[in-house]
Amino acid sequence: APKAAGAIMLLNQKVDLIRMDQHWNENVKELPLRRINLSATGMAFDGQSEVEVGRVMHCTLTLPSLAWTMQLYARVISSRLLAEGGHQVCLDFEYIRDEDREQLIRFNLRQQQQSLAEG
Repeated sequence: APKAAGAIMLLNQKVDLIRMDQHWNENVKELPLRRINLSATGMAFDGQSEVEVGRVMHCTLTLPSLAWTMQLYARVISSRLLAEGGHQVCLDFEYIRDEDREQLIRFNLRQQQQSLAEG
């Protein structure tokens, strides 16, 4: 009986994960997407307007290949005018959960492996 209960619990967890994945895939299509330069400690992106250096920003970051979304706070460390227009904004993460940082590292490693395999 204990083994059956454990197996049922695992099956329920698997069904929940499948539901979450379907829900995530449906909702991610509605999000505005932006390419960013990402590390475990910060990120940079191109935007239309200048952002005040020192400003703390609340960010929602989605890693599509991992089906992972995180909330974090980051401080603007630079905002420079680009020759082609717009601004490049660089952020340092001020508050990020350890598990989210681990996912960022995992994501970056996968991206590097994929680039090496393609290159």
